[in-house]
Amino acid sequence: MGRFLQPLSTLDAPMIVNARSGQSIASGVEIATSRRARRRGLLGREGLAAGCAFVLSPCWAVHTIGMRFPIDVVFVDEDGLVLKIVEHMAGWRMAVASTATTTIELWAGAVRAVDVQVGDRLALVSAFSDHRSPISAITDESGTVALGVRPEIRRMPPTPAPVVAATQSPGAPATAGAHVPSARTHEVLEDAAVDPETLVA
Repeated sequence: MGRFLQPLSTLDAPMIVNARSGQSIASGVEIATSRRARRRGLLGREGLAAGCAFVLSPCWAVHTIGMRFPIDVVFVDEDGLVLKIVEHMAGWRMAVASTATTTIELWAGAVRAVDVQVGDRLALVSAFSDHRSPISAITDESGTVALGVRPEIRRMPPTPAPVVAATQSPGAPATAGAHVPSARTHEVLEDAAVDPETLVA
């Protein structure tokens, strides 16, 4: 498993964020790491909902033979660096990035909607972190660099404010009220020879 996927062992609800912008790429993430899951991919589905991602790893080439809907495809290396992007990839097409280790399939239009660019670094973080905070490379006690939300800038929930009774007797001191609670096999081309003329640019 590459470094991009390593956080999965500690995340109950993973999401993908862009380190450059701190923006969420997908808050619903499905991971396909077994050969069977990668081969099936998104085949048999009617679509991929906005905000969701299908992640295949290891994977450097995909095709959409038999698929019923277009997708955006993002290829990343083992550190989550975006190497190649294919937008609105329709059925019966192929896309390859020979140096990629992981492929992220998104709903059509996602790349522009969430502003993903070649050279961006994507990361898996907890969906319970405030992904709007800047993402940075941080070093833990062992000296290992990891990507995550800087703990000192995580937003804390607001403290409930007391509510004062609307009606009071004249001259009586104000009293605080209660607090307000806040169909076919989707072939992943791992080893197949690829004809350059059939590739999506």
